[in-house]
Amino acid sequence: MKMLQNVVYLGKKISDNACGRTVTYATKYIAGCYFDVFCKQYRTAGLTFEVPVDHTTRAMRGRFAADTYELPERELIRKYLSADSRVLELGGCIGVVSCTINNLLRDRHAHVVVEANPFLIPFLERNRDVNGAKFSVEHCVVTRDSAATLSIAANMDGSRRGEQGLAIPTHTFEYIEGRHQISFNTLVMDIEGAESEFIMENRATLERMQLLVIEFHPSAIGKNQVGDLREVLHACGLEKVDQRLTTEVYRRVQ
Repeated sequence: MKMLQNVVYLGKKISDNACGRTVTYATKYIAGCYFDVFCKQYRTAGLTFEVPVDHTTRAMRGRFAADTYELPERELIRKYLSADSRVLELGGCIGVVSCTINNLLRDRHAHVVVEANPFLIPFLERNRDVNGAKFSVEHCVVTRDSAATLSIAANMDGSRRGEQGLAIPTHTFEYIEGRHQISFNTLVMDIEGAESEFIMENRATLERMQLLVIEFHPSAIGKNQVGDLREVLHACGLEKVDQRLTTEVYRRVQ
Protein backbone atom coordinates (compact mmCIF):
# COMPACT_ATOMS: atom_id res chain seq x y z
CA MET A 1 0.00 0.00 0.00
CA LYS A 2 2.70 2.50 1.00
CA MET A 3 4.71 1.72 -2.12
CA LEU A 4 1.63 2.29 -4.30
CA GLN A 5 0.99 5.62 -2.58
CA ASN A 6 4.59 6.67 -3.16
CA VAL A 7 4.35 5.87 -6.87
CA VAL A 8 1.13 7.85 -7.22
CA TYR A 9 2.61 10.86 -5.42
CA LEU A 10 5.81 10.65 -7.46
CA GLY A 11 3.67 10.88 -10.58
CA LYS A 12 1.88 13.92 -9.17
CA LYS A 13 5.14 15.70 -8.44
CA ILE A 14 6.31 15.29 -12.04
CA SER A 15 2.87 15.55 -13.64
CA ASP A 16 3.77 18.74 -15.48
CA ASN A 17 5.40 16.57 -18.14
CA ALA A 18 4.20 13.67 -20.25
CA CYS A 19 6.22 11.10 -18.29
CA GLY A 20 4.64 12.13 -15.02
CA ARG A 21 1.14 12.03 -16.45
CA THR A 22 1.75 8.58 -17.94
CA VAL A 23 3.14 7.18 -14.67
CA THR A 24 0.25 8.63 -12.68
CA TYR A 25 -2.45 7.35 -15.04
CA ALA A 26 -0.98 3.86 -15.45
CA THR A 27 -0.54 3.40 -11.71
CA LYS A 28 -4.05 4.59 -10.95
CA TYR A 29 -5.58 2.44 -13.70
CA ILE A 30 -3.92 -0.74 -12.44
CA ALA A 31 -4.96 0.08 -8.89
CA GLY A 32 -8.50 0.78 -10.18
CA CYS A 33 -8.67 -2.71 -11.68
CA TYR A 34 -7.71 -4.13 -8.29
CA PHE A 35 -10.36 -2.01 -6.57
CA ASP A 36 -13.11 -3.09 -8.97
CA VAL A 37 -12.34 -6.79 -8.59
CA PHE A 38 -11.34 -7.14 -4.94
CA CYS A 39 -12.62 -4.12 -3.01
CA LYS A 40 -15.75 -2.52 -4.51
CA GLN A 41 -16.10 -0.34 -1.40
CA TYR A 42 -13.61 2.14 0.00
CA ARG A 43 -12.47 1.34 3.54
CA THR A 44 -10.13 3.64 5.41
CA ALA A 45 -9.51 4.55 9.06
CA GLY A 46 -12.41 2.39 10.21
CA LEU A 47 -14.87 4.01 7.78
CA THR A 48 -16.65 2.47 4.78
CA PHE A 49 -17.79 4.31 1.65
CA GLU A 50 -19.93 3.42 -1.32
CA VAL A 51 -18.22 4.63 -4.51
CA PRO A 52 -20.38 5.66 -7.50
CA VAL A 53 -19.04 3.67 -10.45
CA ASP A 54 -21.10 5.75 -12.89
CA HIS A 55 -19.40 8.94 -11.69
CA THR A 56 -15.80 7.73 -11.51
CA THR A 57 -13.32 6.40 -14.04
CA ARG A 58 -11.33 3.26 -13.35
CA ALA A 59 -8.16 5.33 -12.99
CA MET A 60 -9.83 7.48 -10.36
CA ARG A 61 -11.01 4.41 -8.46
CA GLY A 62 -7.35 3.48 -8.20
CA ARG A 63 -7.01 6.29 -5.66
CA PHE A 64 -9.29 4.31 -3.36
CA ALA A 65 -7.20 1.16 -3.73
CA ALA A 66 -4.05 3.14 -2.93
CA ASP A 67 -5.82 5.06 -0.13
CA THR A 68 -4.67 8.37 -1.61
CA TYR A 69 -8.16 9.82 -2.11
CA GLU A 70 -8.20 13.26 -0.40
CA LEU A 71 -5.30 12.04 1.74
CA PRO A 72 -3.65 15.46 2.22
CA GLU A 73 -6.97 16.95 3.39
CA ARG A 74 -7.61 14.09 5.80
CA GLU A 75 -4.12 14.26 7.29
CA LEU A 76 -4.22 18.04 7.70
CA ILE A 77 -7.69 17.96 9.23
CA ARG A 78 -6.60 15.39 11.82
CA LYS A 79 -3.62 17.58 12.64
CA TYR A 80 -5.32 20.97 12.95
CA LEU A 81 -9.07 20.60 13.54
CA SER A 82 -10.23 21.40 17.07
CA ALA A 83 -12.93 19.23 18.67
CA ASP A 84 -14.89 22.42 19.40
CA SER A 85 -14.96 23.53 15.76
CA ARG A 86 -18.19 24.48 13.99
CA VAL A 87 -17.60 23.50 10.40
CA LEU A 88 -18.98 24.53 7.03
CA GLU A 89 -17.58 22.19 4.40
CA LEU A 90 -17.89 23.19 0.74
CA GLY A 91 -17.58 20.30 -1.69
CA GLY A 92 -18.56 17.19 0.26
CA CYS A 93 -18.51 14.77 -2.69
CA ILE A 94 -19.28 11.29 -1.24
CA GLY A 95 -18.35 12.20 2.32
CA VAL A 96 -14.86 10.82 2.89
CA VAL A 97 -13.49 14.09 4.28
CA SER A 98 -16.89 14.84 5.83
CA CYS A 99 -16.89 11.70 7.95
CA THR A 100 -13.27 12.29 8.93
CA ILE A 101 -14.20 15.76 10.18
CA ASN A 102 -17.35 14.62 11.93
CA ASN A 103 -15.56 11.94 13.92
CA LEU A 104 -13.29 14.61 15.41
CA LEU A 105 -16.03 16.98 16.61
CA ARG A 106 -17.37 17.14 20.14
CA ASP A 107 -20.72 18.42 18.82
CA ARG A 108 -21.14 16.31 15.72
CA HIS A 109 -24.25 18.27 14.67
CA ALA A 110 -22.16 21.46 14.35
CA HIS A 111 -21.16 20.53 10.81
CA VAL A 112 -22.89 21.31 7.51
CA VAL A 113 -21.70 19.79 4.23
CA VAL A 114 -22.49 21.49 0.92
CA GLU A 115 -22.49 19.50 -2.32
CA ALA A 116 -23.56 20.96 -5.67
CA ASN A 117 -23.67 17.74 -7.74
CA PRO A 118 -27.18 16.26 -7.36
CA PHE A 119 -25.99 12.80 -8.45
CA LEU A 120 -23.70 12.59 -5.41
CA ILE A 121 -26.22 13.60 -2.74
CA PRO A 122 -27.60 10.03 -2.27
CA PHE A 123 -24.05 8.65 -1.85
CA LEU A 124 -23.10 11.43 0.55
CA GLU A 125 -26.16 10.79 2.71
CA ARG A 126 -25.83 6.99 2.66
CA ASN A 127 -22.14 7.15 3.54
CA ARG A 128 -22.95 9.56 6.36
CA ASP A 129 -25.55 7.20 7.78
CA VAL A 130 -23.49 4.01 7.37
CA ASN A 131 -20.62 5.61 9.28
CA GLY A 132 -22.82 7.09 12.00
CA ALA A 133 -21.95 10.70 11.18
CA LYS A 134 -24.29 13.54 12.20
CA PHE A 135 -23.58 16.32 9.72
CA SER A 136 -26.35 18.04 7.75
CA VAL A 137 -26.31 18.13 3.93
CA GLU A 138 -27.14 21.11 1.74
CA HIS A 139 -27.54 20.65 -2.02
CA CYS A 140 -26.58 24.04 -3.44
CA VAL A 141 -23.83 26.39 -4.56
CA VAL A 142 -22.81 28.91 -1.92
CA THR A 143 -22.82 32.20 -3.81
CA ARG A 144 -24.47 35.59 -3.90
CA ASP A 145 -25.55 34.92 -7.49
CA SER A 146 -29.22 34.19 -7.97
CA ALA A 147 -28.49 31.25 -10.29
CA ALA A 148 -25.71 28.74 -10.94
CA THR A 149 -25.03 25.94 -13.39
CA LEU A 150 -22.75 22.95 -12.90
CA SER A 151 -20.89 21.14 -15.66
CA ILE A 152 -20.82 17.47 -14.64
CA ALA A 153 -17.45 15.75 -15.18
CA ALA A 154 -16.73 12.06 -15.72
CA ASN A 155 -15.10 11.96 -12.30
CA MET A 156 -17.16 12.98 -9.30
CA ASP A 157 -14.54 15.38 -7.98
CA GLY A 158 -14.10 17.26 -11.26
CA SER A 159 -17.46 19.00 -11.80
CA ARG A 160 -17.25 22.78 -12.03
CA ARG A 161 -19.43 25.82 -12.30
CA GLY A 162 -19.79 27.10 -15.84
CA GLU A 163 -22.05 28.88 -18.25
CA GLN A 164 -23.67 25.60 -19.29
CA GLY A 165 -24.81 22.58 -17.32
CA LEU A 166 -27.36 21.63 -14.70
CA ALA A 167 -29.17 24.40 -12.84
CA ILE A 168 -28.24 24.21 -9.16
CA PRO A 169 -29.94 25.98 -6.20
CA THR A 170 -27.96 28.85 -4.69
CA HIS A 171 -27.70 30.05 -1.08
CA THR A 172 -25.51 32.56 0.69
CA PHE A 173 -23.20 31.75 3.56
CA GLU A 174 -25.45 33.76 5.86
CA TYR A 175 -28.53 31.81 4.78
CA ILE A 176 -26.89 28.50 5.67
CA GLU A 177 -25.76 29.82 9.04
CA GLY A 178 -29.27 31.03 9.81
CA ARG A 179 -30.99 27.88 8.55
CA HIS A 180 -28.87 25.63 10.76
CA GLN A 181 -28.42 28.07 13.64
CA ILE A 182 -24.65 27.54 13.63
CA SER A 183 -22.07 30.30 13.85
CA PHE A 184 -19.30 28.67 11.84
CA ASN A 185 -15.68 29.21 12.84
CA THR A 186 -14.08 26.73 10.43
CA LEU A 187 -14.20 26.38 6.64
CA VAL A 188 -13.13 23.33 4.66
CA MET A 189 -13.21 24.00 0.94
CA ASP A 190 -12.59 21.90 -2.18
CA ILE A 191 -14.77 23.34 -4.95
CA GLU A 192 -12.75 23.01 -8.15
CA GLY A 193 -11.86 26.64 -8.77
CA ALA A 194 -14.97 28.25 -7.26
CA GLU A 195 -12.82 29.03 -4.20
CA SER A 196 -11.90 32.26 -6.00
CA GLU A 197 -15.46 33.56 -6.12
CA PHE A 198 -16.23 32.44 -2.58
CA ILE A 199 -13.20 34.17 -1.09
CA MET A 200 -13.81 37.42 -2.94
CA GLU A 201 -17.52 37.43 -1.99
CA ASN A 202 -17.05 36.56 1.68
CA ARG A 203 -14.17 38.60 3.04
CA ALA A 204 -16.18 39.65 6.10
CA THR A 205 -16.87 35.98 6.83
CA LEU A 206 -13.21 35.07 6.49
CA GLU A 207 -12.26 37.80 8.96
CA ARG A 208 -13.94 35.82 11.76
CA MET A 209 -12.88 32.29 10.77
CA GLN A 210 -10.44 30.53 13.09
CA LEU A 211 -9.36 27.82 10.63
CA LEU A 212 -9.46 27.37 6.87
CA VAL A 213 -8.48 24.17 5.05
CA ILE A 214 -8.58 24.82 1.31
CA GLU A 215 -7.53 23.03 -1.84
CA PHE A 216 -6.53 25.54 -4.48
CA HIS A 217 -6.95 24.68 -8.16
CA PRO A 218 -4.32 26.61 -10.16
CA SER A 219 -5.15 24.57 -13.26
CA ALA A 220 -8.64 26.10 -13.16
CA ILE A 221 -7.99 29.65 -11.96
CA GLY A 222 -4.29 30.19 -12.68
CA LYS A 223 -1.26 30.48 -10.40
CA ASN A 224 -1.49 34.28 -10.32
CA GLN A 225 -5.06 34.14 -9.06
CA VAL A 226 -4.06 31.66 -6.36
CA GLY A 227 -1.40 34.12 -5.27
CA ASP A 228 -3.97 36.92 -5.12
CA LEU A 229 -6.28 34.76 -3.00
CA ARG A 230 -3.49 33.99 -0.56
CA GLU A 231 -2.98 37.72 -0.13
CA VAL A 232 -6.70 38.19 0.60
CA LEU A 233 -6.56 35.48 3.26
CA HIS A 234 -3.54 37.12 4.83
CA ALA A 235 -5.33 40.49 4.83
CA CYS A 236 -8.25 38.78 6.63
CA GLY A 237 -5.91 37.82 9.49
CA LEU A 238 -5.35 34.22 8.40
CA GLU A 239 -1.80 32.87 8.43
CA LYS A 240 -0.70 29.92 6.35
CA VAL A 241 0.65 27.23 8.67
CA ASP A 242 0.90 24.10 6.52
CA GLN A 243 0.55 22.68 3.01
CA ARG A 244 0.46 19.26 1.40
CA LEU A 245 0.33 19.19 -2.39
CA THR A 246 -2.36 21.77 -3.31
CA THR A 247 -4.16 21.74 0.05
CA GLU A 248 -3.28 24.57 2.43
CA VAL A 249 -4.13 25.34 6.07
CA TYR A 250 -4.70 28.86 7.43
CA ARG A 251 -5.23 29.83 11.06
CA ARG A 252 -6.28 33.05 12.77
CA VAL A 253 -3.34 35.18 13.79
CA GLN A 254 -3.64 35.75 17.54
